[in-house]
Amino acid sequence: MLTATNTNAAPSATRLTKSAKVSGATNAPGASGLTECPIKFVCVPRPFWDFRLEYKGESDDDDEDENAGSPREKAWNETLEEARKTWLRPATEFPGYTWTLSLKARKLNKKYDLQTQKRDQDAFGMFIYNDFTGYGLQEVIQNQLSAFNNEFTSEKPSPFTMWYMIESLAWWFNSSDTMLWNMIDDGERVCETLQIVGLTVLSTLNNLEQADLFKNDSVIPNIPLILSLFLGFLGNSADAMSVRGEDQDWPIAITAYAEKHDVKIKGKYGISGKHYRANRLSAKKIALVKKAASVDKWRFKQRYREFSAAYGNGGVEFDITKMPEAERKAKAFDNEDPLDGMPAAASEDQSTDADEPFQKVGSKEDEEG
Repeated sequence: MLTATNTNAAPSATRLTKSAKVSGATNAPGASGLTECPIKFVCVPRPFWDFRLEYKGESDDDDEDENAGSPREKAWNETLEEARKTWLRPATEFPGYTWTLSLKARKLNKKYDLQTQKRDQDAFGMFIYNDFTGYGLQEVIQNQLSAFNNEFTSEKPSPFTMWYMIESLAWWFNSSDTMLWNMIDDGERVCETLQIVGLTVLSTLNNLEQADLFKNDSVIPNIPLILSLFLGFLGNSADAMSVRGEDQDWPIAITAYAEKHDVKIKGKYGISGKHYRANRLSAKKIALVKKAASVDKWRFKQRYREFSAAYGNGGVEFDITKMPEAERKAKAFDNEDPLDGMPAAASEDQSTDADEPFQKVGSKEDEEG
C-alpha cells in the first residue's frame, strides 16, 4: 500500500517579529535584519531509527528485543509517552529541545517517501533487474538535488527554502534504507552524487551565513540536529570519502563551519563534530570555510551543471506506477498487474495535517517513522 510514512512532524506557530516571504527572503551579505522565520518548526518525537542506535543489541533480528516486556520496548514506549507532551507544539515553546522539524520539510518528506515506495520492485511483487530499486533510489536523490538546484539558481534564492530542502534531504537519508543504492553497479555515480549532496549542504550554510542565520540564537532552531543527521547517515564511509580527494571531505567541512560559528553539532545518537575533526581539512579548504560568505562560494552551479550533464536531473523512469500495464504484468511474479490489488497511490503533493493525532504507543507505525 502506497501511503506516506509519518515523519513525526506537525504544525506550529512561527518564531517571528516581522514578516518575510519564503520565496522573497534575501540572502545578500549583511542581511542581518532577518529576525523572523517564515517557515514553521515543531517538536517531533525522537524517531525509531535513531532510538534503535542507542538500544541496538548484538543482533537487530533478536526476537527478544521485539517483546513488549523487553528493556528496549519499555524504553521506546516511555520515549513516546514523553513525546506526547510536545506533539504538535511550536518549537519556540521548548527551547533546547533537540528533535524539531519544519512543516515545509515534513511535506517534502511525504513526497519523497512516496517516490521511494513507488520504485521498490519487491514491494510490488516484481523482478525487473537486480539494481532496479537501487537506481530508483538514485532517481529520488536526484529529484531532490534537482529541486535544490532550481531554487539555488532562481532569481532570488531564499536561505529558508534552501534550509527546508536540506532538512528533508537529511531526514530522507537517515530514515530510508539506502543499502541497495550503495550497491548499484555504478559506484562512481554514487560517489559523485554524494559530492553534490555535500555541496548542497555547504552552499546552504554559506547562504545562511550571508543572511546572518548561522548562529546559536538563529531563528532556525534545528541547525545542530540537521548537521548531525548529515554526518550520521554516512556511517563508516566518511573516512573513505575523505581519502578520495578534497571533493569528498565535505563532512569535515561541515564541522569546520560549525566551529566557525560556535555551533555544537548534536542530535543523532553517537554523532558529534569530534568524529569529523576540522583540523583534518587541507589548508586550502580551511581557508575557504573561514573566508567571508559570498555568492556561490562553493561553485555549486558549475558542479551541478557537470553532474546533470552526465546523469540527468532525476525524473520518473523508475516509478513503477507509471510503467505500462503490460510491462508490469510481464515483470510481476504472478503475471498480474500489482496495481490491481492496491488502493490508488496518494498524491505526492500532500498538505500537512494540523490535527494529526499522536500515534498509538507501541504500534507498527511508530517504528516506520
